[in-house]
This record gives sequence, structure tokens and C-alpha cells, in this order.
Amino acid sequence: MPRRRTYRHPIRTSYRAAPVTVRSLSDPKAGWSLADAVALVRHGYTPKHVERLTGWAASVLAAQVRLRERGPKAPV
Repeated sequence: MPRRRTYRHPIRTSYRAAPVTVRSLSDPKAGWSLADAVALVRHGYTPKHVERLTGWAASVLAAQVRLRERGPKAPV
């Protein structure tokens, strides 16, 4: 039985770059650093509550907490 032909799209070697739009999920309130907001989450507050309090996005806070929990292990 012959194999089916598969169509392969040609690889684009050059293209015009689109303008970059920078967006931020967070609009921190004055006096709140990311480290302070993450500390609140690690003390037991929910990321949504800390978002309302500090202005840092809940998704950013949750990601920071996961990164810090997954960080390098202490030597034994």
C-alpha cells in the first residue's frame, strides 16, 4: 500500500517584525514590593486577597511562591 503524501509548508526565512507591546498584569500600590506581597501569600493569605491589598496580580504572586518553594534544596 503506498504511503500518503504529506504537504509540508515552506519555512519562512525572513519576515517583517511586528511592533512589541509591553503589558503588565500588575499595578502595585505605593509602598508594596513584590517580596512583601509574596511574603503575605507565604504567611497564608490567598493570592486574590493579596492582589486586592497590594495591587500585584494574583497569578504573579502564585508563580513567585511556586518558584520559591521549588528553589534549590539545602545541602544535607
